[in-house]
Amino acid sequence: MGRASPRYHPNCSLIALLKAVHSASLSPLTPGNAGAPHTGAPVPLAQKGRPALPLLRLFTSQPSLCNRAKGIFPALFLYFFPIIAASRPGVNGLALIFACRGLYIWIQGVAIHMKKKPKGFFALVKINLKMAGLGILCLALGAGAFMAAAASEGVEVPVVMYHSMLKDPARHGQYVISPEEFENDLRYLQSHGYTTILIEDLIAYTKGGSLPEKPVLLTFDDGYYSNYLYAFPLAQKYNSKFVISPIGRYTDLYTDTPDESAYYSHCTWEELKEMADSGLVEVQNHSYDLHQSKKGALGVKKLPGESEEQYRQRLMGDLNEAQRAITEKGGIAPPTALAYPFGAMSKSTPGIVKEMGFLCTLSCEEKVCRVTRDPNSLFELGRFLRYSGISSQEFFEKRMGLKG
Repeated sequence: MGRASPRYHPNCSLIALLKAVHSASLSPLTPGNAGAPHTGAPVPLAQKGRPALPLLRLFTSQPSLCNRAKGIFPALFLYFFPIIAASRPGVNGLALIFACRGLYIWIQGVAIHMKKKPKGFFALVKINLKMAGLGILCLALGAGAFMAAAASEGVEVPVVMYHSMLKDPARHGQYVISPEEFENDLRYLQSHGYTTILIEDLIAYTKGGSLPEKPVLLTFDDGYYSNYLYAFPLAQKYNSKFVISPIGRYTDLYTDTPDESAYYSHCTWEELKEMADSGLVEVQNHSYDLHQSKKGALGVKKLPGESEEQYRQRLMGDLNEAQRAITEKGGIAPPTALAYPFGAMSKSTPGIVKEMGFLCTLSCEEKVCRVTRDPNSLFELGRFLRYSGISSQEFFEKRMGLKG
């Protein structure tokens, strides 16, 4: 039986290239030995001062600018190869390493030449500027590749927006679907390899955590009682998760005056807590009493004639009241996200919301989101409205553009 071939490692070629650069850079590249294998002892760049990095030796070991250029360009290619490769997911750490190394080249090069006796002030300045330029170039390329790699590691997260559900076909429409349609949605997602997640999972991802291969976020706005009556049991049946964002004032109203009607009632604080305690449901903010579209008001938008300070105080007051109600009356963890009522907002709204400590906002713009390690990617997440009358396959594949 023949000897087994060694397993190929994706970084083998890269490691070999780096070793080659290091070995080549230890020998002086003079016209007599350029391109020849290195057989002698390493020749230091300067007798005094700390030894230079490999690329620094290549840059300064030549007696003339012409010979120096002959040796440096192949080395630069090998040296910056990992930075180019860093645009691939999984290699972005190398970009950061080389960015830091670029800065170190600059600092060390300046330090070495400062210890040498300059032939003149302008000669010293010229040398140091060369080293500074090389260091900045490496730093810029490394940082740019690092950012590109970070962006390329983003994950597409489709978000669905539900409202109410009823068994009565006469009431089905844009904001009301049947329990059967919701169950078919859960079946479709499971059969096609999708995993339902919560907003806390997205926040964890921006902090270095992981997400399932095909994540999907299901959200329910307004906190209707039908969500507890129909959606919650189905979520338990299929071990699926969803986010519910209640209107605080209506939750207070139906907690104080119980009225369990699937047609118009809203969840009570007790029902919201029961769902949250299951681990399958996450409760988020949908304002306390800003879910209205009358008298010039539309959700959390600024009112006509309202000053910026008046708007700021009104918005923060309402959202804080919703936060207190959820945590104190519901005994639920403080919401980290805001679902914009009607998807409406003003120019200054995002800044105020971030200042309040929210880590995510949900809009009504229909688009598939790409979440990256950047926490800002969690703001104004797009959502697709799930309405009645179309199959799960048609909704997810044709409306949302998901691949089955």
